[in-house]
Order: sequence, then structure tokens, then C-alpha cells
Amino acid sequence: MSVTGQPSIALEQLRQAAELGDAKAQDGLGLRYSRGEGAPQDHKQALQWYRLSAEQGFHWAQYHLGYAHDMGYGVPQNPAEAAKWYRLAAEQGNLEAQNDLGMCYEQGRGVPKDLKEAVKLYRSAAQKGHDGGQFNLALCYKEGVGVPPDAAEAAKWCRLAADQGVAEAQNNLGSCYREGYGVPKDVVHAANYYRLAAEQALPVGQFNLGWCYLHGFGVTEDEREAAQWFRRAAEAGDAEAQAQYGACLLHGTGVPVNKADAVSWYYRAAEQGEVNGQHALGLCYWNGEGVAQDFEAARKWLKCAAGQNCIEASSALQQLEAERPQPLWRRRIRGLWPW
Repeated sequence: MSVTGQPSIALEQLRQAAELGDAKAQDGLGLRYSRGEGAPQDHKQALQWYRLSAEQGFHWAQYHLGYAHDMGYGVPQNPAEAAKWYRLAAEQGNLEAQNDLGMCYEQGRGVPKDLKEAVKLYRSAAQKGHDGGQFNLALCYKEGVGVPPDAAEAAKWCRLAADQGVAEAQNNLGSCYREGYGVPKDVVHAANYYRLAAEQALPVGQFNLGWCYLHGFGVTEDEREAAQWFRRAAEAGDAEAQAQYGACLLHGTGVPVNKADAVSWYYRAAEQGEVNGQHALGLCYWNGEGVAQDFEAARKWLKCAAGQNCIEASSALQQLEAERPQPLWRRRIRGLWPW
């Protein structure tokens, strides 16, 4: 079934119905062009069919037309036009539109920023079972956006989204159990929810599950399993996981020692601004571990980490400045002019 509730039917049948003015068929034909199903992908063609259907008042077409303007599919991005069509669909009870219009109000995108209106729309979608609305409402309660912060409400809505398979909600609910935020602290539940997120390939869930295995948090301690999850998250681009996997390689935690590879992962993390990666990379350059010793490179990365309030990096930077050899001309001048 398609998102409009139409069964899969031949493209030509759909086109015939659309050309006769059937609003659902017009929207369905637009979806086929948008997705490249049964026809070459053509966002401009999709847009034309969405508009014909939307102007007849079909709420899914209104939503799809709004989304096209939101994302710039087949038309230049136009947040105000997106919000206009989202509103028309939302007023007909379209839950996707209610959620997306809520995001417009939260971000002030195409409409004046209005956090209370955003919460109202999220709640409307959430109460009818929309997983995105539930997740966004949970975030509002967690961060105090448009409502007073409320840990119990945040955990409640997060659970509803998690139980519908939203990976980000599963990860966040794991953190609720890990910290005892809005729910009783339960390390086993925390690890279980992290696993659900990790198995959906959510990098932060993979990192958190690796952390659980590394520290025996809700699972049996297993360094090899920890390293495997860190690597998966690192390969997906998670900077914190890249730094952690680099540490595994440097120290042989769950994997054979490979200092050159460790430096490579530290570098990837450091380039993304991850403070632990910057600190560790600076130390590697200072000590010549996995890379040729280079005091200037060490200073550069330690300074980056220190600039992010890393106390250990600040201390190492001071020690490096005190210990590194001074240029010959400076030593001679100091010898000629003692104080």
C-alpha cells in the first residue's frame, strides 16, 4: 500500500484516473514520479500532479506539495509556501503535516517562531499515535521548549515513540534509564534500548552500546564486543566513536594494538572537532606513537582541545611548551645576555 492508502496499480491505470481528475490518483502519480517507481524520477512532474490534487483539497497531496517546497524538490525551497500547504493538510487531520508544521513553528521556518504552537501541533499528532510527534513532544519536555521541563512526560512520550521503532527515541530512552531521568534507573533496560537503536544502525546507539560493553553496564563486560560497536559507529562518521575506537587500537582494548590506525581514527575525530580525538592526537604527535614525532602538530591539536576546556590538554600543552627544544638562535641569545 502507498502512503495514500492506494494499492499498487499499473502506472498507466493511475495516469488515466489522474487525467480524469481523480485527486487520489493525481497524488499517487506524483509519488511515482517523485520516487522513480515505474517511471524515471522527475520531481517537476511530481510537483505538477501534487498541485492538481492539492487544489482539489486532498490532504496527502497538500502535505506532499508542502514537503516538496520544504526540501526544494522540483522547485526552489520556499519555507512559507511549505508551511501554507502543511497547514491546509494539518487542518484536515494529516498527522505528518501536523508534525512538520510543528517543526516550522519551533524553528521559525516559513512562519513566526511560536514554541507553544509547535507543542500544540506535536501533541495533536502524538496523541493520535504519530511517532514523530511523540518523539518531538518528548524533546520539548526534555529541553523545556514551549512547556516547562518535565522528566516523567519526556520519558513517557519517548517510550511511545521508541515502542514504534524510532531509533533516536530508543537511544534516548536508554539514556533515561541510564541516568534515572523520568524513570527508575535501570542499567539493563538502558542497555536493551541502546541495543534496539544500535541494531537499526543509529551511530549514537552503537556508541552507547559499545560503552555498556566496555564498562559492563547492564551487560557482561566484553571489550571485543565494545570495540566492534565502536567501530560500526566510527565508520558511520560518529566523531566520539572514532576517538574511542582509536583508543581501543592504541591500547589493544578488544582489538590488536595498531598505533598507526589509532592515529588515523583520532585524526578523523579531531577534524570533526571532537575534543578527545584532538587531545589524543596531540599526545600521539608529542610521543611519536603511531606517527612521526612532531612538536608543532602536537601543539596544534593540544591547543584545539584546550580551547574546548579540556583540562588534561591544557596541562599537557604547558608541559610540552616547557620541555620542547628551543631553536638554536634563542638558546644563543639567552647565553649571551643572562639575567
